[in-house]
Amino acid sequence: MTISTTEQGARPPDPLKLCASCGLPRGNQRRGWEPITRGDGTVRGWTCPACPRADEPIRRLAGKTGTVRFRVVVDATPPGAPKRRQVTRTLPTLDAARAVVEQVRAEVARAGEFAAPAALTFTAYADKWLPRRQTTGKRPLSATTAAEYRRYLTRDIGPSALGRMKLADIRRSDVVRFLDGLTGDGRGAPTVTRILTVVQSVLSGAVRDELCPVNVARGVEAPTVAAIERHLWEPAQLAAFLRVAGEHRLGALFEFTLHTALRRGEVCGLRWRDVDLTRGTAQIVNNRVLAGNRATEHSPKTDASATGIELPAAAVAALKGWKVRQDIERSEAGDAWSESGHVFTREGGQPLNPGYVTKLFRKLAGITAARLAAEQRDQDAEPLPPLTLHGLRHIAASYMYDATGDLLAVSKALRHANTSVTQTVYTHMRQGKQRETFGAIAAQLQGSGAPAKAAAES
Repeated sequence: MTISTTEQGARPPDPLKLCASCGLPRGNQRRGWEPITRGDGTVRGWTCPACPRADEPIRRLAGKTGTVRFRVVVDATPPGAPKRRQVTRTLPTLDAARAVVEQVRAEVARAGEFAAPAALTFTAYADKWLPRRQTTGKRPLSATTAAEYRRYLTRDIGPSALGRMKLADIRRSDVVRFLDGLTGDGRGAPTVTRILTVVQSVLSGAVRDELCPVNVARGVEAPTVAAIERHLWEPAQLAAFLRVAGEHRLGALFEFTLHTALRRGEVCGLRWRDVDLTRGTAQIVNNRVLAGNRATEHSPKTDASATGIELPAAAVAALKGWKVRQDIERSEAGDAWSESGHVFTREGGQPLNPGYVTKLFRKLAGITAARLAAEQRDQDAEPLPPLTLHGLRHIAASYMYDATGDLLAVSKALRHANTSVTQTVYTHMRQGKQRETFGAIAAQLQGSGAPAKAAAES
């Protein structure tokens, strides 16, 4: 009696012809497939390129709806620990699962233990992220920015509920609640905006490190920062300030700053080796700034800022006069002189602290305001508007644009990356300029007869 194939049942598939994990037929393929061997070296099965190898601590999970995920169970036992520790995670892709295995093993090898992402708080991660961010990325954080980030992390974010939350638990509503708390405590909109930037940066790093799926702080609206209305000094007021500054040994510094529109750090970091008084040029390659309470030096603010500039005659004259004074101070100090190579220095040759320069500017501006008030006591004159040291850069930009009308040239002189910053932030209309601009209408009408006369009489 012959038994049919149906009655016999289908012949079971050959395990050597299928992926042991997902069941994909292999046929005669071997490229990309990984063998599963017995203790004696014989092959007992294969895994396809889309599945974890037999020696990896990863298992493929297939859901009822066809969704495939990958379960990682990797050893994370610290050396000498009496109890075994494992890290278990389920991820959407095999590459992500392998990255977790690599990360866990590298962390255990480096630090002796692995801080599970599920237990890693915002502050704990930020403490690891900030030092790394200073040396990685397309443009690493400068010492000044890193110090500012550290200050906000320590004083504002760390003590908050957000700082204590686990990365995986943070939601957008938590970030909004944190910002609302800062505003309620009286923190200004600019400060809250800067703190939000820190939160966004830290969470972006966590996303790249695959510690959280998305940056929940991205898209959170920062408080509206009111536009700062800057009141520039008129030429007569600026001249009065330069006269007062000229009575101080560092008066040349402020004159040089005005005529070159350099930033505070660029002036304090300028060295004689980068200046050519004969040709009237200077290379801006050093930036001396404050990181916390400590002065430090690094490259200029942006790539566009690190370049050479042509010095105007007024700036060259200021440097020549200062050099004579500095040479006298060096001679009088003798062996006590500390040769730093900086253009502007303290009496003993040491480089200037940028914070001192700012305080000196405020002091000199105050003296100027008092003298002008005394001189104009019987006149209906405007008092000297408040101005910061950086305001000299705004004055320089506005005066240059007012004189030339060439926005591109002014932007290049300020070493901005584009003209939009120059136009929207740095150029301001001086007092009386609006009246002159409107006056151009009447000027165009002159010579056309009655309309011009009527315009003049109205």
